[in-house]
Parts: sequence; C-alpha cells; structure tokens
Amino acid sequence: MAISVPPQPAKSPRSEFVTAVGSVFLFLAAFATLVGVMRIVMESSMPPAIGHGPQHEAFLNSLAAPERFMILHERALAGITLAISLATLISARGLLRRRDWARRAFIAILVLYIMWFAASLVVVFSAPSSPHMLLHGSGNSEPGERVVAAVTVTISVGLVALFAWIIRRLLSPTIRAEFETH
Repeated sequence: MAISVPPQPAKSPRSEFVTAVGSVFLFLAAFATLVGVMRIVMESSMPPAIGHGPQHEAFLNSLAAPERFMILHERALAGITLAISLATLISARGLLRRRDWARRAFIAILVLYIMWFAASLVVVFSAPSSPHMLLHGSGNSEPGERVVAAVTVTISVGLVALFAWIIRRLLSPTIRAEFETH
C-alpha cells in the first residue's frame, strides 16, 4: 500500500530584496531599541535638565518654538522614539517571516520616517541659524557649520529617497505575491 502525500501549495520564491531590507532594519531597530531603553533609564534617573526660575524661563524664551518644545517634552519624545523603534523591530522580524501585516506595518513606518525627515528639515530651516542661511553665507557662519548643514540636508534627502524606493518595491506585485502565499 502506497502512502500518498497531499500536494502542498506552491511557494513563491523569497526575494533577496525583502531578506536584505528585513535584516538591515532588524539590526538597526534592535540597536535603536536598546539605545532608547538606555536613554529612558538614564533620563529617569536624572533630574530634569531645565529647572525653574527667571533665568531658566529666559533661556527657554530665547529658543525657537521647536527647540523649546523638544526640551520641555524630552521624556515623552524619548518614549515615542522607543515605541517607533520597537514597532520597526517587530515589523522587520515579520518582514523576514513574510507576514503581510508586517509588510503593511513596515510601509506605514517608512512613511512615518519620511514625514519625520521632512518635518525635521522644515524645523531646521526655520531655526535662526538654518542650513539655508549657512549654505548661502548669511549670518555669522563658520565653514564647518556650512559643511554640517550640507551633510544634514544631503543625508535627509537621501534617506527620504531610499525609503520611498523601498516602499515602492514593497508595493510591487512581485513582492506582494511573495507575502500572500505565506
């Protein structure tokens, strides 16, 4: 008597692109999560950086609104950053296991990162010593500040382009089919 094995559904081949993206982001998100946990532990064990009183109020009032917001909400922003790092870690792991929910979550997280970089550039360019002023020689800028401004803009634009490309690839029919069979 012969034993028959039921036919198994055909699996689509696993793309190297998804494996590479998932692996790289798994590593980066694990590191960011570790740093985020350490940051929260450190900040929780230290007194607030900004005290109270007239000289602290004068310092805060001298800052641009985005800088003031970041200082006043430092711990909440650290928690949000940790949550995003953890979500990236979980979705990158799911991406490696070819889970469709992870692909969708990962795309949403990349969109969030793109919005973050765009907002960061708006904030940076609205600061009193913005890269725009530094790059065009306005104000009292040092040559090193111009280099830092150029590198900041270049990296931000490059990461936005990279993340948009990854999103486009993850939305392609070939990649989507890879996730639908698992």
